[in-house]
Amino acid sequence: MTQFRRSIIAGLAMIAMCAGYAPAQADNKDTARDERQQIIKNTWGNCVRTKWQDTQDDCAPPPPPAPPVAKAPPPPPPPKIMLDQRTIYFDFDSAALTPESISKLDALVNIINGSKRILSAGAVGYADQMGKEDYNVKLSQRRAAAVEQYLASRTKINTEVLATRGLGETNSVTSCDSVKGRNDKIACLAKDRRVEVEFKYQ
Repeated sequence: MTQFRRSIIAGLAMIAMCAGYAPAQADNKDTARDERQQIIKNTWGNCVRTKWQDTQDDCAPPPPPAPPVAKAPPPPPPPKIMLDQRTIYFDFDSAALTPESISKLDALVNIINGSKRILSAGAVGYADQMGKEDYNVKLSQRRAAAVEQYLASRTKINTEVLATRGLGETNSVTSCDSVKGRNDKIACLAKDRRVEVEFKYQ
């Protein structure tokens, strides 16, 4: 065998050896350490690497933090319903809903049906000081029942959780002791002839 042929065979063998060694070399990775096992870094602060395993790299940057867990948004606040909005007025010696009362109740119905925070509603009826006390208690109860029934027929909330009750002449909001004349006094006591709607929120 000539020297030329031997050189070719040796060269091919070397190429084959390098080809077989390359994948292993690509998979072997490590970081250089000194005699105290401290990681060696160059003048730019970068780790000096020689060979290392793909699954372990002491100089690799830390993994990105896990994304924060999304918190459920807080529920919307309950609607602000002022006392005047939820106060229904009645004519003298009557438990019938007036057109003005129905209009105000319809506005309450829209608020109730548009909010998920209102769980239930109740009604508290009152009467003015005209007439006998026991009669006024019953009149205030009829007024409260009229409001409760109207809301119950037009909303999906429970109107039986909060007790519907009549408190007669108690909790007057007028000051008419000095008013003389029956008609003038009846007009002065108008704010006492009312029902206040109460709400329970979640």
